[in-house]
Amino acid sequence: MAFLSSEPQTFTGGCLCSAIRYTISVPALSSRNVIDKALPTPINARGDTVDTRFPFIFLDHCQDCRRASGAPLQCWFICPQAWVEFELQHVNGDGTRSTNASGVVSNPQKELTDATYLGYYNSSADAHRCFCRRCGTPFSWSSTTPKPSSWNNGDLVDIAVGTLDQESLDRVKPDRHGWWDHGTEWIKKLVSEGDQGVLIRHPHGRVSQQVQPDK
Repeated sequence: MAFLSSEPQTFTGGCLCSAIRYTISVPALSSRNVIDKALPTPINARGDTVDTRFPFIFLDHCQDCRRASGAPLQCWFICPQAWVEFELQHVNGDGTRSTNASGVVSNPQKELTDATYLGYYNSSADAHRCFCRRCGTPFSWSSTTPKPSSWNNGDLVDIAVGTLDQESLDRVKPDRHGWWDHGTEWIKKLVSEGDQGVLIRHPHGRVSQQVQPDK
């Protein structure tokens, strides 16, 4: 990721109800493998590029991810599963939490999903998505396709960027689009050109201001 410091980085996040929390520990640049056959990452408007390394932030225009997230555009933080440590609250309400540094979402185990709020859905023959069974937050996508023998990054996981804590979210930004040709035209135009200042910008979540009574 071109915008990240070469120093180790830590990002945190979780679901809406905090039954599922995670920490992403990005190592120093020297330990971030170059991604085989990936398009190079642009670093400025002149067209200069660098080798693409994990993690990368991916604006995903595919229809499956749009439907699964309920958002018009999904955004992923993609990295090796080994970088991510999950902390899962148990369903028995005793405050117990399970911590597992690998395999939580790339290979969900029934024992763990029965004991915690971790849920998953096989959205295709070779992929599944994990979510919180208590609050419903969808937070990951993983492929089950076998990796080639030359692959040296282990299992990967896509973490939904919207589940990052605010301090972590403030330190990331996308560097590529995925499934661009499958995207919705107004979304593609908005992310490419901006809103040109014509969209109303409410300072809060309400669409109308409170009407003050006449005096």
